[in-house]
Amino acid sequence: MVLSGKSPDLVEKLRTRITPGTLYVLDSFGFLGSIAQHGLSSYAMYAAASEETHGKLVNQAARETGFQGNIVGICNDGDRDAAELKERFGYLRHWASSNDPEVLSEALDQRLLALRAGTLIDTSGDLMSLYQAGVEKSVVNMSRSSSQVKSVDMLIDMMLPQDPDKPEDVQHARQERNKVALALGIPREKVESDNPQVRSEVREEILKRLVDRVATVDHHPEYLKAKETYDTVIELFVSRQNSVVVAAGNQQEVPDLLQNLSDHKTPLKFSDSFFVSDLSNARTLVVGAMDKDEIAAYSCRYPSVQIFANGAVGEEQGTSFATPRVAGMLAMLRQADLQARPGQLHARLKQHYCIPMVEGQTYLLARQV
Repeated sequence: MVLSGKSPDLVEKLRTRITPGTLYVLDSFGFLGSIAQHGLSSYAMYAAASEETHGKLVNQAARETGFQGNIVGICNDGDRDAAELKERFGYLRHWASSNDPEVLSEALDQRLLALRAGTLIDTSGDLMSLYQAGVEKSVVNMSRSSSQVKSVDMLIDMMLPQDPDKPEDVQHARQERNKVALALGIPREKVESDNPQVRSEVREEILKRLVDRVATVDHHPEYLKAKETYDTVIELFVSRQNSVVVAAGNQQEVPDLLQNLSDHKTPLKFSDSFFVSDLSNARTLVVGAMDKDEIAAYSCRYPSVQIFANGAVGEEQGTSFATPRVAGMLAMLRQADLQARPGQLHARLKQHYCIPMVEGQTYLLARQV
């Protein structure tokens, strides 16, 4: 079952379907990422495809744990109106139509902020709808993420040709690289140079400045406000004896990609918070992915990643599919004990269903599929 709608409508729909032990699946993979990367025009098509493929695989992964209870999907993206989309993503039009460094710089900052603060705002809204509807003693799966590293990954993908054998793709990728370079303050004469040595220097400078630029979002007032709101909503939601399970992210290999794109041997430097999901906090259970008997190369790993589980569903892989395996197990534990606190269930999951990988910190979900 997938429910959608703006908050008041969604709350009313949820109130008729409140059952302790339900697994709620929040999925946003058709909204922020698609618009921010591909533009407003592709939203409807991309969202429809996402709902049918990504959401279905998330549910399948939860079912593969043996969970047979209710799964309710929350898809709140499709009801945003044109004015709301324009307000949040209007910078895309400035990016597409301008080559002015100041305009591009502002548009880049707005893009980075929209990706991360937008994820927090949307997730807070979804969780608040569940809270207002009276959801209690249940589990929420969030196979979504935003972070510094995910922002870098998105921009790098934008600057690389989708098909290196197609001249139009190569030309478009170079145009995007030039825009990013100008936005990062690299002089236009260097950006537009055909000298191979100068172009190499520009590429090197883009990589260094880009990593620094994405980190500035952490201190933006709108991001800090969105993060504070999210943390407050999590506290409220968990107070109703709910568990929140979050995907760690799939960008662990991005630093290697950046280093390979660099023509110099000096390692790029990344902050401790570079990989951390914006949705991770002290009240959430963060899940990474396994690939057979090892931590998957793509799976982000940082101190708050507490459990690793099988990240494969059919031919697809990702922490998105490891997360519902943990959420499904938690939901079964919740159905068996409606009085336990979330922390007690988390400890029970680790003690009885997981194998310690690093004592006291990281666990492998033993029930692999």
